[in-house]
Amino acid sequence: VDIFTLAVLSNKWETEVPSTVGPLAAGEEVEVPVVVHIPASASEGSYDIATIIITSQGDSTKSYTIELRTMIGAGWRVYLPAIMRYW
Repeated sequence: VDIFTLAVLSNKWETEVPSTVGPLAAGEEVEVPVVVHIPASASEGSYDIATIIITSQGDSTKSYTIELRTMIGAGWRVYLPAIMRYW
């Protein structure tokens, strides 16, 4: 059984992860929520890469690194409904 520490590095956009995950038994899996706050000023094609490092608290020489790329893609549009009124 182990608890893991999570850290986010090298990101421009605010990225949130839990500070720890666990305790987990050997081979046990868990979903980890990640929230990326995209600035309102970000334009289509903008992206950020956050490096997430997961380190064992039981053995700090054991760690895993993940690169998470968040991108503002083309094609996402918001359309409001047309409302017709007859006077």
